[in-house]
Amino acid sequence: MELLDALNWRYAVKQFSEDIIPDAVIANLIRATSLTPSCYGLQPYQIIQVNDRSVREKLLTHSWGQDKVVECSHLLVFTVSTAGIESIVDRYLHQQAHINDEAISELEDFRAYLIRTLGAKPNEQVIEWAHRQAYIALGNLLTSAAVSAIDTCPMEGIDAAGFDEVLGLQALDLTTSVVCTLGYRNTGDKHALKPKIRFANSDFLREV
Repeated sequence: MELLDALNWRYAVKQFSEDIIPDAVIANLIRATSLTPSCYGLQPYQIIQVNDRSVREKLLTHSWGQDKVVECSHLLVFTVSTAGIESIVDRYLHQQAHINDEAISELEDFRAYLIRTLGAKPNEQVIEWAHRQAYIALGNLLTSAAVSAIDTCPMEGIDAAGFDEVLGLQALDLTTSVVCTLGYRNTGDKHALKPKIRFANSDFLREV
């Protein structure tokens, strides 16, 4: 679909069908999400794909009863690092060194700059920064899915601490940021037929 057509077509699905998104399509959407711009390219977030239905059912108790968590084709949990800025930077620089065939020692000055620039804040603020970065990636996922005619519903209505516990994220130095359910809309979902309520450019945009 063309971009504007796709964005007009998409909505926050309330009820998914039983159809499953092909693995290749999901792989492309994950790759598109990984290509999202982030601050210095650091990507201080990771995605947990929850396939196990029994795990999804445990997450349902932390999702305010939203059964999309269980019934969607794919459940993606955006998580952010809690390990501190040095860990985030080092993870990225090791990847950079690998891809560019560089010695990690050659990146010491850049490492020092990043830590000096981003590490001046308490770790709580670093985590909040990471959440904002994750939301940029979520937006890219939603748009990429719409262009691919894949339905989505982003979900903030969750108990993040409960998700962390069920998924064992503390041991991974991660915490839940936001959730996205993906699949194909159920033909009985009346919300698909409702007009999209958005402000016109004249009310949305202010020029200075």
